[in-house]
Amino acid sequence: MKFLVLSDMHVVSPGETSKSLDTGERLRRAIADINTHHADAAFCVLSGDLVDHGHRDAYVYLRELLAALTVPWQLMIGNHDDRTTFREVFHDVPVDPEGFIQSVLDTPAGRMVFLDTVDTGADDGVLCTPRLTWLSARLAESGTQPVCVFLHHPPCNIGMPVDRIKLRDPEHLLHVLKPHANVRALFAGHTHHPTAIVWHGYPCYVMGATHYNVGLHLTGTAGVEPRCYGPAYYAVVLLEESQVTVHHHDFLYGYPELARPLFRRIQQDFGLEG
Repeated sequence: MKFLVLSDMHVVSPGETSKSLDTGERLRRAIADINTHHADAAFCVLSGDLVDHGHRDAYVYLRELLAALTVPWQLMIGNHDDRTTFREVFHDVPVDPEGFIQSVLDTPAGRMVFLDTVDTGADDGVLCTPRLTWLSARLAESGTQPVCVFLHHPPCNIGMPVDRIKLRDPEHLLHVLKPHANVRALFAGHTHHPTAIVWHGYPCYVMGATHYNVGLHLTGTAGVEPRCYGPAYYAVVLLEESQVTVHHHDFLYGYPELARPLFRRIQQDFGLEG
């Protein structure tokens, strides 16, 4: 089975930009690329930070953009999202009994579990007792079928400064996962940097963003963490019985009309004009 993961879209109102980038246009390009090259995917996950400031008009714009996507989509929220406003616009998105944006999708390749790690007003994430209780019940229901778990905030360190705003108290998540040998992989976003980690034996794939991405800058390294305005990623995931394959696809490659203004921003940031 093939599925797709997009993360950190940071959509703003039409005509506005975020960090000098037209995030709506970048998402539009991603959707066009998906429709052209990966329309056979089973589903597409947008794993949080759907919009930049939680504004209603940005969610309305996001919904308009998603109307063009031919692959079935699944929405999650991140720390830049507003849960209440999101639910007002996407009122048909499933929630758990406590109102968190959590749901499951059962597929021929196993169960997909989508979590809500948002702690309103905080940049780091949390899974409170009700959310973890819900997850435990969904894992128990899954029996022996393979399970993939999706969350916005990674539970693991990637060795970069963004680790300070990862999932808070990740050992609570680990405690819930451990009794279930059928958990196959975790998928996260938030960091704007594609990374693969094995966390307590669980493969954890962290997605790059359709917004800006962050260049490699390890914790403790001198200098400013570089933002990379050119690359923009979504992930193509291939689930097979014997392996999980994750391709990080730079869908803006080959669009020089978008690259030129992005390179100008990089030149300004690093004092390279002229």
